[in-house]
Amino acid sequence: MMKTLFRPFILTMLLGCFLYACEKKDASPEHEYSNTYWDPLSANYYVSLAIRGDRSLWATGSNNYGQLGNGIAGRDSNFRKVMDNVALVRSGYFHTLVLKTDGTLWGMGRVDSGQLGNVPGSKIVKVPVRIMDDVVRMAGGLAHSLVLKKDGTVWATGGNFYGQLGDGTGTSRSTPVQVAANVKQLAAGRDFSLLVKEDGSLWAAGRNNYGQLGNGSRTDKKTFVKIMDQVVAVAAETYHSLILKTDGSLWGAGQNTYGQLGDGTKENRAEPIQITGNVAAMASGAFHTVILKKDGTLWTTGRNHVGQCGNGKIEPSVLTPVKIASEVMAIAAGHYHSVFLKKDGRLYTTGRNTSGELGLGNSEDVSKPTPTLSLVR
Repeated sequence: MMKTLFRPFILTMLLGCFLYACEKKDASPEHEYSNTYWDPLSANYYVSLAIRGDRSLWATGSNNYGQLGNGIAGRDSNFRKVMDNVALVRSGYFHTLVLKTDGTLWGMGRVDSGQLGNVPGSKIVKVPVRIMDDVVRMAGGLAHSLVLKKDGTVWATGGNFYGQLGDGTGTSRSTPVQVAANVKQLAAGRDFSLLVKEDGSLWAAGRNNYGQLGNGSRTDKKTFVKIMDQVVAVAAETYHSLILKTDGSLWGAGQNTYGQLGDGTKENRAEPIQITGNVAAMASGAFHTVILKKDGTLWTTGRNHVGQCGNGKIEPSVLTPVKIASEVMAIAAGHYHSVFLKKDGRLYTTGRNTSGELGLGNSEDVSKPTPTLSLVR
């Protein structure tokens, strides 16, 4: 009986935290952190991660570099508990960053480029190690990490082959260096970085071969350059960027080979173009895009060769957003899969599952959203 009564209470609490985070778009990082910023999902290169209502972290998928942090070699096709007291998780390609409720940042996975900071004598970390304190957000790319601290400063570490750390050099770092201040949100693509400052301005650095920085060129940038104003949030993955503006409009830049920018074409864009409106959140896969609208409907566009768009089809691409679900409250996108949380507390996954990243207990791809882990105990 108590469990029956407790379940709706937890769901209401989690939904309230999520909506609070969405509404407080101009809150300082300290304000968001002190009010328990909640974003329960992350996914990337063949992994999925989720934070349950009790703040426990669960993970499934590829674990070749220890990025799941559970000590299991190879892969895992079931969600397994990793650690407790987790506030936020962000996955890079082969490493994972975990923010605990006390503001400490932890990491696991591949470290050969310095993407977890100074971890001496190791190329792989199979269990979480502490990286730094006073953190509010973070992001991971192929071989680099970005960390936002409570004071609004951004620190970067790892591979810097294209200037993705934004420190003005092409030198990789094994110890985090400060690269910006007055920042409230960030994202990391494969080899590039995006920052949203407290005044709503968007800045970008790193690889720009498809125009993913959105500055009108295809030239790499080793220091952060300003892109546009009135920005709330950003997302990025392989070669495209997603930008959410204060009016709820969603914009995209970069590679569009599979329609991941959702404009009905396959034309790459070096300047941001508007995709759609009334958007609450977005997530970027390798070549597809997942969009959560303010009414709770979920839309996808882009590459769909293993069902990652979740429309029940296997096809080369989807060129404009298609609706695949409703009553959704949180989303994430992996390399070739999508993950979302519905208001009933159940996770749904779709797309590639060769590494068990869908958490379904098998390795079979699916083209329609399929229920898996519940975030309510």
